[in-house]
Amino acid sequence: MPRTVAALRRSRRLLTDIEGQLGSLLVELRQPQPCIDVGAPDRLTGAVAQAGRALAALDSLHGLW
Repeated sequence: MPRTVAALRRSRRLLTDIEGQLGSLLVELRQPQPCIDVGAPDRLTGAVAQAGRALAALDSLHGLW
């Protein structure tokens, strides 16, 4: 059970971070003259990797049910 809780917390943390990154990008895109930060593509790449890790952690919990 402790591993399950830790995996859920890690997944929640990663998904919350992804949500924040995507929210920031949406704010920028909604500006009258959007000016995307040059690091945005790298952050999106990192967000994709984080999402993969979060989903893998959730998938690993599937066997516990």
